[in-house]
Amino acid sequence: MRRNEMDDEELGRLIRALDPARHLSEDELAERQERTWARITAAINADAAGADRQAPGRRTRRARLWWGVSLPALAAALVAVVVVLVVNPFAVPAPAAAQGLPPLRYEASDLTLEQHLERARDRLAESPGPAEPLREATTIAWYAHITMDGPDKGTVISPEVMTTTWEENLDMRIKVTAGRSYVVGEGEQPPTREDLAPEGSVLRDDQIPGEQMMIDGEPLPFLVPGSGLDFYRAYVAEAVAMSEGDTTGALRAVEDLLNHWTLTNAQQADLLSVLGEYPELRLLGLTQDRAGREVFGLSAVSGDGGHEEVLLVSSGTGHIVASETIYLDDDPEVPLPTGSVMSYQLWGVDPDTR
Repeated sequence: MRRNEMDDEELGRLIRALDPARHLSEDELAERQERTWARITAAINADAAGADRQAPGRRTRRARLWWGVSLPALAAALVAVVVVLVVNPFAVPAPAAAQGLPPLRYEASDLTLEQHLERARDRLAESPGPAEPLREATTIAWYAHITMDGPDKGTVISPEVMTTTWEENLDMRIKVTAGRSYVVGEGEQPPTREDLAPEGSVLRDDQIPGEQMMIDGEPLPFLVPGSGLDFYRAYVAEAVAMSEGDTTGALRAVEDLLNHWTLTNAQQADLLSVLGEYPELRLLGLTQDRAGREVFGLSAVSGDGGHEEVLLVSSGTGHIVASETIYLDDDPEVPLPTGSVMSYQLWGVDPDTR
């Protein structure tokens, strides 16, 4: 049962949990990184016998992939904390009927997933795209934000526009601005809450030195440049391995790339080919994404059955254009209906038109 009282220390802990890096000192960050790295290396060492049979250099790359859990996935995992903080933590629990963002509705397709992926690769070969991969990306994203009472009771959709640019030395700038907020329901009414940032407001503008984007002197996995089927096959396979064989790790690995790179059409085609090698992925059907683009969806359910990861591919161009995470659990402490969308990301959308 949820407690009706919470002391200042516990409330502070929950607030820090929403964005751990923002509220920790440098010493605390270093200590946390050391603890995390110790757990990862222990797990890798435990699997040393199998790793020794791998190709030269593979163990080092696998060790780097501990960072392969995407930030959006982390935010989705913290949804229980988010909803506790958005509601009044001292109030009597409200009924578990809070309105969530409904998932997209899909129409059945006459094609198999393999056929859709093949058609997408053909579309990519015909569509315009960058000649070389670019170290930049614009992502429009939203993560669960629930209000339990008042005029905006339900789920407030407050998208954020994240623009990421970085250099070959890994120096990175991440700028986040507020998107256009609305309330889930008929007509997508604007929220009346006064604490939401107006559209276009700069929420963060961070300069991150390259050394912070490295582990053990090597770049984070999704920042390593490369191309070709073998390169992406190894990248995705190791992401899945670091997710303990959970195929949702394959979809998150693709999301991580698109949050940091503008890939060429050939690179996206190779990624689609690699995803087609995972029989656990299933075709959801045809729909429109949150930006109104015609897409087909493929998905995987997490090993614990708690969430479903969805990747959306344009039916017209073959580009990977969006992802969504859907809540499948039924935890009574989380006032989010089973089947609700926990987060979504859009790529290739002009923020001024969204």
